[in-house]
Amino acid sequence: MGYGSGACTELLFELSAVFGEEYGWRYYLTPALQGRFGARRGALAVGVLWGLWHLPLNLFFYSPDTSLQSIAAQLVVCVTLGVFFTFAYEKCGKNIWLPVVLHYLNNSMVLVWTGTADISNQIISWTDVAISAIMYGVVFLSFLAAKCYRKNK
Repeated sequence: MGYGSGACTELLFELSAVFGEEYGWRYYLTPALQGRFGARRGALAVGVLWGLWHLPLNLFFYSPDTSLQSIAAQLVVCVTLGVFFTFAYEKCGKNIWLPVVLHYLNNSMVLVWTGTADISNQIISWTDVAISAIMYGVVFLSFLAAKCYRKNK
């Protein structure tokens, strides 16, 4: 498989999409909500909003037959990864590019896990949601103990 201009165009399109999201979530909204609710609760609130942002995709594309499970799984992923992305953003001198790259890599992992780029019409069970909540929670929520999350309102 070559890396012609089509692959470069696709990469630039994907990076611009995640850049737009991360600019909004990490650069703009996170500091605003952290200033209002504190570092931890502000980051968690952004994660919830980020998860709800994907609601139309969960309802109509990712998993229309198991949409409640899809929404729950999306919220788990967005809240937990949001904590980690915010930690990375803070630790790298508020450089937006690290969360952009992390977001891009997360979105691209579907190719690794499934071997296909087709992520539509998934069937997600409540067991899948529980397993992802445990795994993501253990790995990413531990970052809430970091110094950058101990800032007061």
